[in-house]
Amino acid sequence: MIRPSELAKTPLILLTRLRLALIRHEELTGIVFWAASIGFLGALASVAFREGIRLFELALTGNNGSLVLVASLLPWWARILVPVFGGLVAGLIMYYGTRALQVVVPSTIWKPSWSATASLEHAAP
Repeated sequence: MIRPSELAKTPLILLTRLRLALIRHEELTGIVFWAASIGFLGALASVAFREGIRLFELALTGNNGSLVLVASLLPWWARILVPVFGGLVAGLIMYYGTRALQVVVPSTIWKPSWSATASLEHAAP
């Protein structure tokens, strides 16, 4: 009787042999090298991003604990202004980024009401 684990290994072994038959060993080594390199660089980018957030939080608030702790240490006016400023910066990046890259953004996602096209759409013919 064939065990399920052996049955599961058979297609994997056949696919591996087929891949080695179709792709030369040198090409497979290159693919594995580039996949490992991209994975490693992705991990480094993730670590750099997290450290950048931590350093930004430290520069902004003077603390680098949990976000809830840091927010509770801020004065009341900063708890209001920080999200407003962040939203303003994000909106400006989206607005000027889409214009610089000439990206068409569907109107169901985001459409600035102050754009030139918005004023033309409401104009009488």
